[in-house]
Amino acid sequence: MSLLAGRRVVMGQAADGAAAVQTSSEPRVPEKAGKLLRATRLQAQTIVIDGRLDEEAWMQADSIHDLVQLEPENMAPMTERTVVRVLYDDRHIYVGIHAYDGDPERIATGLVRRDDPPPADQLWVGFDPRHDHLTGYLFATSPRGLQRDLLLFDDVNLD
Repeated sequence: MSLLAGRRVVMGQAADGAAAVQTSSEPRVPEKAGKLLRATRLQAQTIVIDGRLDEEAWMQADSIHDLVQLEPENMAPMTERTVVRVLYDDRHIYVGIHAYDGDPERIATGLVRRDDPPPADQLWVGFDPRHDHLTGYLFATSPRGLQRDLLLFDDVNLD
């Protein structure tokens, strides 16, 4: 245990044997306990943004699949298998998501006017770059290609 920027830090070990860090400001959420995804640095490889995730770098990247849902039942295990991988280089962060569905005919694809929540399935990716659980960035997409981005600030506000 040590102090990092005035916060208590607990060192643990991730599944791959690497050190994991948890600060005392980390919310105590049992559904998130022990879940850790490490981004993989791209070396000389390039990624083609085509939705296929078939480059060797994706296959070698760490993945996480035991995710929880926001809706319809917050913090419940996902009803469909979803696998997430993250790559990065000097300029970009790449998030690859395989979202499986046992009944693709039931995927909701509704469209709406700007800034209204769509009646559609969505994938959201969030970043907390300050690791303060108060500010961050959210990005979303839907099966129809809807794109959303939000800035979170002061714990409860968004833009």
